[in-house]
Amino acid sequence: MALFWGGVHRLEQGDLIRFKIVRVNFAGESPASKPNTRGITVEKQPATMLGPEVVRGAMSFKFNIKWSKLTGDDTGGSAILGYNLQYHPGLGSWEEVVGLVATFKKTSYVQTMTRPAPEKMFYRIRARNRWGWGPFSD
Repeated sequence: MALFWGGVHRLEQGDLIRFKIVRVNFAGESPASKPNTRGITVEKQPATMLGPEVVRGAMSFKFNIKWSKLTGDDTGGSAILGYNLQYHPGLGSWEEVVGLVATFKKTSYVQTMTRPAPEKMFYRIRARNRWGWGPFSD
């Protein structure tokens, strides 16, 4: 069990947390240890990504989709484990393209449709780290 003393703690990504340990058992309470020397850095889910760039192929069946790899603070402080790409054909709901069921680590994808696609297609992307999925791009 861990106890946090003090008031409200508003931790931000990258904040360093240092701690001391006190052992409590039937014999009583031990003196507090010295503060740890390295600390723990706060991490969170990835940031919202920029929308993907979509280029329609010469035939209306193929779409070349690419996006920028998340770096720096946008990763949430943890390695990006994969991306999830969805598309919206203009009617209905968002549909999965790649990355939700199986991990997809690349930053580009070629989607080939089985029938001609509508004139307007919408795509969105999000990233996942060890803390979960970030929000989809706008």
